[in-house]
Amino acid sequence: MGGYKTRSSTPRVVQAVVFDFDGTIADTRIDFAAMRRRVLDLLRSLGAWCEGLEEMHYVLEIVNEGARWAQKQGRDPDVIRAEADAAIRSFETEAARRAPLLDDAAGALARLKDTGLKTGIITRNCAEAVHVVLARYPLRTDVLLTREHVPRVKPDPDHLLRALAALEISPDRAAFVGDHVTDVQCARGAGVLAVAVAGSSSSPEDLRRAGADFVASSLSQVADYVLGLSA
Repeated sequence: MGGYKTRSSTPRVVQAVVFDFDGTIADTRIDFAAMRRRVLDLLRSLGAWCEGLEEMHYVLEIVNEGARWAQKQGRDPDVIRAEADAAIRSFETEAARRAPLLDDAAGALARLKDTGLKTGIITRNCAEAVHVVLARYPLRTDVLLTREHVPRVKPDPDHLLRALAALEISPDRAAFVGDHVTDVQCARGAGVLAVAVAGSSSSPEDLRRAGADFVASSLSQVADYVLGLSA
């Protein structure tokens, strides 16, 4: 069972719900460890290597740091980013071709839409991989912002704020649903209700410590919670 804690004594009225994609809606199971190794090897071969890259955890940030360093050495950062992006996409699209939706994802989103709430998806994944999944499992959403659509991806709150701007909903009338502590951090940074689904990425305890307002065990439970705030 999920539990919840609120950051404010003032109840919120939720008019829009934005979702993370990988691990929240789709069971993509991307091999991030292998992806990271491939990108690190590629940056070495391209001469885009600097001290500290191996200590960085997230692959998109590794690429950006390597490209910035290479630019200082007179190399073209766009070439480096393009080659690294191609390597990353190969992992993402391969995972997408076999990825199902998580249990009750379609039903939960449909319930939210049927009650008049606006919905959206933001993801660090590429558009090609997301559309591979959605071609098999169409979902009713009002906005989709992949990493190609924004200058800064989550957990930077700008990613979420751009989705809310497209939905024409203020942060104090929105919830963001994700499965990772970085999703909670994104929601907190944007001033949005932080709703988490515990799973393989982060434990309920980690999600609560990160500041989640509500920690659920399923998207059905998320829908129940949000709909209770939307009246």
